[in-house]
Amino acid sequence: MSSKAIQNDIEGEVDQLKVALEGDPNSLEANLDIAEYYLNAEMFTEAEPYILKALQINENQATVHNHLGIIYFHKGDFFNAENQFKKALNIDSDMVEAYFNLGLLYQSQGRFADALPFYKSVVTKEPGNAEAYYLMGQCAMCAEMIQEAREFFSESFRLRPSMKTALDLCIIYISQERYSEAEELLNFLIENVNSRQKGNDHYSDSDIESLNFTMGLVLKKQEKFVEAIKYFQKVVLSNDKHEQAFNYLGECCVEIGMEAEAESFFAKSAKLDPEYLQAIVNLGRLYFKQERYYNAILALERFLEIKSRMMSLEGKDIEKTHDLDVEFVYEMLGKAYMQIGEREKAMNIWQNSLKINPSQPEIIYLINNSSNKSYTKTNLSIDD
Repeated sequence: MSSKAIQNDIEGEVDQLKVALEGDPNSLEANLDIAEYYLNAEMFTEAEPYILKALQINENQATVHNHLGIIYFHKGDFFNAENQFKKALNIDSDMVEAYFNLGLLYQSQGRFADALPFYKSVVTKEPGNAEAYYLMGQCAMCAEMIQEAREFFSESFRLRPSMKTALDLCIIYISQERYSEAEELLNFLIENVNSRQKGNDHYSDSDIESLNFTMGLVLKKQEKFVEAIKYFQKVVLSNDKHEQAFNYLGECCVEIGMEAEAESFFAKSAKLDPEYLQAIVNLGRLYFKQERYYNAILALERFLEIKSRMMSLEGKDIEKTHDLDVEFVYEMLGKAYMQIGEREKAMNIWQNSLKINPSQPEIIYLINNSSNKSYTKTNLSIDD
C-alpha cells in the first residue's frame, strides 16, 4: 500500500473521530484519540493542534505532556521536548514511555551517560524490554563502557534475538579478542538466516551483507584465511562497491600466497575509495615484497600525501606527529629508495622519521648500516 493510500485510510478513521469531537470539542479523550492516530502515522504537524487542545482541557494529564514532548522532539526543539517529558514524569513517576523518550532524547544529543539512567528505569519497570536493553548497549558502547555494553546487548539478545543486536555484540567480542564466541554467535545467525530464507520470512540484503562481512572478519582474526575469503566473496558478490571487503580479501590472499589475486583486490579497493589508506599501504607492501620498488614507492608516497592532508585537517603536522603507520611507511619507503639506488632520498626519509620519534631502533640500524654501502641504480620500469 502506498504512503498516500495509508494517509487516506488514516484520514478516513480520523474523520469519524472528528465527528464525535464536533459534538463535544472539549472532550479530552476525543482530542487525544485524534492526536494519537496522527502520532502513530508520524504526522506530527497534524497531531499538534489536538495535543495543544488537550493540554488546555487538562494540563495535569501525563499522556498529554508526553505526546507534546514527542512532537517537540521531532521538530528538533529538544529543550521543550525535555521539559514536557519531565512534566509527564512529575505527574506520573511510573510512566515508562516518558523515561524511554528521555533516554532517546539524550542519546540523540550524544549525552550517553545522561540517557542510561532513564533506560535503566525502563527495564526496572519492564524487565522484558529488549529494545531498551539494546539502546543501553549502544549508549554504553559510545561511552566506552565496553563490559556494560556487552551485558546489555547480551540481555537484549536473550530477550529478543535479532541480527542488529548480535552484530553489535560480535563487534564487542572482536574488540575483546573473544573470537570463538563471536564465531559461535554468527554461526547461529547464519543457520537462522538459512532456515528463514527458505520460508517467507526474509532478512534484508544489508543484514546478510553485514553478517557475512562480520563472519569474514572473525575468521580472519583467527587466521582462518581460506574460510574468511568465502565470506568476503559473498559480500562483494552482493555489493561490488564494498571497498573494505575487497581489501580484506587481498589481505587473506597474501597470507595464503595468492599474491596476484591480492594485488587485484587491493587495487579494486583503492579504486573504489582513492583515499582508503589501508588498501594503499597494502599495495605498497605487496609491491615491495615482490621487488617492484618503483610501484611500491608510488603507493607509499600516495599514502603519505593523503595521510598528511588528513592530519592537516585535524590541525596536525605529519612531520611532527608520532604515528605508527607513518613510521612504518617511512621505513619501507626508505628501503625501496635504497633498492633503486636513491641512497640520499632514503637517508633523508629515515632522518625525518627519527625527528618525529627518535626511538626507532630499526631505522637507526638501517642508517648506520647503509652509510658505508654503495648501491647501483636498478633499471626497472613502472608496471601498468
